[in-house]
Amino acid sequence: MIRKLRLGSFALLLFLSLPVLRAPLFGQEHIRLLHWSDFHAANQYQKITGENGTYLRGGAALLAGALESFRREGVPVAAIHAGDEFQGTPICSITKGESQMLLLQMLRPDVFAPGNHDFDYGKIRLRQLLAKYPLPVVCANLWSKPDGRLYFPAYRILQLGKVKVGVIGLITPELCRLVLKGNISGLKLLDPVKTVRHYVHLLRDSVDVLVVASHMGIEEDRRLAEAFSGIDLILGGHSHTVMRKIERVNGVWISHAGARGRYLDRVDLWVDTDADSIVRLERELMEVSSRRFSPDSSVQSVVDSLEAIVDK
Repeated sequence: MIRKLRLGSFALLLFLSLPVLRAPLFGQEHIRLLHWSDFHAANQYQKITGENGTYLRGGAALLAGALESFRREGVPVAAIHAGDEFQGTPICSITKGESQMLLLQMLRPDVFAPGNHDFDYGKIRLRQLLAKYPLPVVCANLWSKPDGRLYFPAYRILQLGKVKVGVIGLITPELCRLVLKGNISGLKLLDPVKTVRHYVHLLRDSVDVLVVASHMGIEEDRRLAEAFSGIDLILGGHSHTVMRKIERVNGVWISHAGARGRYLDRVDLWVDTDADSIVRLERELMEVSSRRFSPDSSVQSVVDSLEAIVDK
């Protein structure tokens, strides 16, 4: 009888201690990053007909619906746009980018790293639109010579549950070749590797995860990872690369999600906040379609009203 009681007490003690033991060994914080780039004012959905019938793909309303569906799931989430919202359809040209800033504000990105096409109407126009439609813009390698400082904030720190994520923005070093000189007068490009190294050293003790939102293209992202392994993840754009599988270069994860709102990148991270390290990563490249997501009716209403301007 005494032996049975001792065994039972031991089993109960072991059972009660398991959660305590499990916390430092297996306990991680789960967060989610949603990433897209190079939307190029593709506000309207496409009708796709296939073997399984007709469905809708892309467009601002479906993208908004996809983002909101993940925000409702309970996992701490951040939406990251890696640039080139402008240029590609008539409404963007007619409104000189205002259509896109209006819609982008409705999508509520947590970070927006501008691309070269976001300067197609000039740096002054971009600043005017951001004053009217405030967005969390980051770009660490764009220097304003007249002001003697960065043109935009270099980074943003996101609090996702118990996890702090530092997001550094980068724009293509070829900006001066891709945009009319008058549109970016007084702006200077800084070396991406030196820039990232500086901000990683600045942020490393303040955050658990370091991400670069890059509008430099897949090859430049690979070069950055080869040159400096101090970052955890690069979420890229500019080259319109559709990556079916995430890459790892020199210990740095790299992910691209194509263009024109056809895909949304979902990157799930399990983070050990004591060690400031990613314990586990899962990634899915998702088609933004009505087969999986429901369009946001308020965003669709705005898209329709904007297209009415084009019809006129």
